[in-house]
Amino acid sequence: MLAFGHNSIGALIGLSTFTLLPDSTPLTARISLAVCASFISHYLTDRIPHGHYEFSPARLTKKMALLFLLDFGGSMIVLTLCAYMKFGISAQLFVIMACMWAAQLPDIFEGFVSAGVIPFSRLVRIHRNFHFYTMHAKTPHNLLLPDGESRKWSESDVWQIACFLGAIAAIWVG
Repeated sequence: MLAFGHNSIGALIGLSTFTLLPDSTPLTARISLAVCASFISHYLTDRIPHGHYEFSPARLTKKMALLFLLDFGGSMIVLTLCAYMKFGISAQLFVIMACMWAAQLPDIFEGFVSAGVIPFSRLVRIHRNFHFYTMHAKTPHNLLLPDGESRKWSESDVWQIACFLGAIAAIWVG
């Protein structure tokens, strides 16, 4: 999945804690619910068919690094700036940002494992089997490209674009 899909869902979850929960809900409860829901959303959205980058830290090219930074960082910056422009420095901004990071956490964890920062262990194997083979079971294999450069856009990415644009619109409406 492209990173901006997870960022968008995380931002929407963070925003929803301020629009759906009663005003009497303590901030710590909002943050806890939002971060947990965003983390879980990663696995749930991975069940939706989507393409991937064939990412390997050992074979990381400049083009791939730039593409990944634009995808992950660019979408996080755009959504954070939208939230900042709407809410300023506020609890809403903090929760939206925390939820985007929480929605990325499973892939960040796997990136650290692949880069050798986190040693491979039984827990890592359990997570990897769950994340890659159980949750990605519906991902068509023809969307993976072996060259490690990038992958083609396909109809499987439309929902991610819709979520990104929806997250921007929802933040503006606030």
